[in-house]
Amino acid sequence: MGAKIPTAWLLIIPIVSWYWLYKFAQAFSEKITKDKSPVLWFVLLFFAGWLVAPIFQYEINKRK
Repeated sequence: MGAKIPTAWLLIIPIVSWYWLYKFAQAFSEKITKDKSPVLWFVLLFFAGWLVAPIFQYEINKRK
């Protein structure tokens, strides 16, 4: 969808994975929900990623 998300290989490096999560949340916020609140999505992903993953996938699937 045109988002600039770094390679997923960064997820295996503990501290750098936070950067990847933020960039993913930023792209999700800008391209999918268009709500301009990447910090909220990052916090949700960071603390409850397994709970919000279905929400992310549902929103992405709606846009395709």
